Amino acid sequence: MRAVVYEPEALSGDSSSAEVAGLDELARRRPAPAEAAGRLDWAQVARRRPLWLNLGGGADCHPHPLYRNYIAVDAATTEAFGIEFDLSAPIPLPDASVDRILTEHFLEHVDGVTMANILADCHRLLQPGGLMRVSVPDYRHPQYRYCLDLGRDPRRRNHRTLTTYESCRDLVARSPFRVARFHQYWDGDRFMHQPVDYALGYLRRTPEHDERNQCRGLRQHLGRWSRDLGTLARRGLRARRLDFDTRRYHPLAATSIVFDLVREAVRGPSPAGG
Repeated sequence: MRAVVYEPEALSGDSSSAEVAGLDELARRRPAPAEAAGRLDWAQVARRRPLWLNLGGGADCHPHPLYRNYIAVDAATTEAFGIEFDLSAPIPLPDASVDRILTEHFLEHVDGVTMANILADCHRLLQPGGLMRVSVPDYRHPQYRYCLDLGRDPRRRNHRTLTTYESCRDLVARSPFRVARFHQYWDGDRFMHQPVDYALGYLRRTPEHDERNQCRGLRQHLGRWSRDLGTLARRGLRARRLDFDTRRYHPLAATSIVFDLVREAVRGPSPAGG
């Protein structure tokens, strides 16, 4: 059985899409207060309710105001609400013990096999109806497509996988997850976008939040005008709005592939017919 994938419309079009069952209920859940008492171990993590993990989160964990009650699971973290762990191995928590999982710009640092193993382990960990929010770089972004031709990212040598919408969709199709919603990605020269409920997991590298998409103050405005003039000089009459919108200090300078995965709720037995 293949995953049911809900996709957004282009940014310039209708952004409505089918609702994923369970997301509204997740949005209503409120985390319990957390109290740090030194570094956490897995036994302490397992007792937390609700239990939210940020894979590859580094310092993005409780008590950071944008990541309250998240536990960062990372190979190198010194946070009180972080736990050091090599995510190429299964996470030592019981099945169906985690309420929510967040991972932002981590999966591109592992190979495709490890990425698939991580998704399978996350499916095991999530409670029925639990949410996994994923964000990875989009190498279909007009400014970074050259990396696909090179087969590597010369700016980020630690990126082992050049993620695209197509590769992520294939990854989901091969995973145990049956429900997926893609919020943001590039499809050719169209940026596909629908509103993201950041109460279900904050993301930094999005058009709404990434500072590279914002232009404030005289210095940044001068920088934008300088880049725009450079684009005009190179492209001339061939310059398109896309050539400007994807440059620094413009609204689509920094984007990501963003998608949610939901572990299906367990269905009870069908009532007997009368």
